[in-house]
Amino acid sequence: MRTFLRISLITTLTIALVGGTIWTLFAKRDHARQQAAEALRTVAPSVETMVVEAHTVGYSLDAVGKAEPSASAAVIAENPGRITVLNMREGGTVARGQVVAATDTGLHRISLEAAESSLRQAERTLARLEKLKAENNTTEAEWENALYSVEQARANVATCKERIEDAKILAPISGVVTKRNVEHGSVIQPGQSLAQLTNVATLKVIVPLSEQDIIKIKNGQTVKVTFDALPGKTASGRVSNIAVEADQAGRFDVEITVPNASGQIRSGMSARVQFGGATRKNVVTIPKTALISLASTPSVFVLDAEGKAELRAIEVGNSLDNNMIEVLSGLQQGDHLVVKGQDSLKEGEQPSL
Repeated sequence: MRTFLRISLITTLTIALVGGTIWTLFAKRDHARQQAAEALRTVAPSVETMVVEAHTVGYSLDAVGKAEPSASAAVIAENPGRITVLNMREGGTVARGQVVAATDTGLHRISLEAAESSLRQAERTLARLEKLKAENNTTEAEWENALYSVEQARANVATCKERIEDAKILAPISGVVTKRNVEHGSVIQPGQSLAQLTNVATLKVIVPLSEQDIIKIKNGQTVKVTFDALPGKTASGRVSNIAVEADQAGRFDVEITVPNASGQIRSGMSARVQFGGATRKNVVTIPKTALISLASTPSVFVLDAEGKAELRAIEVGNSLDNNMIEVLSGLQQGDHLVVKGQDSLKEGEQPSL
């Protein structure tokens, strides 16, 4: 019996000793964890800063557009008739004012001969009555009727000549005949489209720009234009028009005029336009890496006079060379900007430098 009690006592003491040891180990582990967390909370994040400065910035803006004809027009018939002259073919070039077609003028010429004959007769009658009037052998009414007949005959002659001239159909613009709708002998009606002309000797490239970029562009400005389909070819273009109203996307169309005497550039080709030479003074610029990556709007951290972090929302402008970006508002020269470590920084913290 005594032996049993002794064994039970030894077992109980052993269990208690082991349990105490285990409890002590867990307590020390929890305390160590609390100390580590407290240390993390008290250690200030390390950051790098820079003093915000303003610079003179040169812009080199690149934009993408598409080549289009500088002008396009239809050849329209103004009078009816049968085509007897056709001086245009698809793919051929014509000059503005050139006779590209003409209709039959046979009936008009017969009418002109009749009108000219009537005019000669009216003029002879008027001449005879003027002699009689000088001798007081005719009435004023007879002389006035003869004068009226001459004026009317002259008008008829002019009308017939105009109809003959109108039989000539002229090219409204210089360009290439991209489509011809009639043949020699075709009967045409007023308002009918005979052909389509496209001016490709000079092309225009349309590029849409944002309101931030449009203020840097001027009419008459020279630009460099390249085409993806023509490697190594560079054309010198000129800004010929800037839209005064934005489209639904808030962008403004800029028209670039590009000479194309060789005809290598085709309408519809993709073009890259490089605007250069514009500079602005006193522009605040910062590294793009200073922006807080998770912020919903462009934001940065600056250090106040006490060295504490202050969150600033800023308005950014154009991206610049060397991974810099323009700041339109929110920062001033002399501000101490956090450029590294800002993503782990909190408002009001005093980081270590």
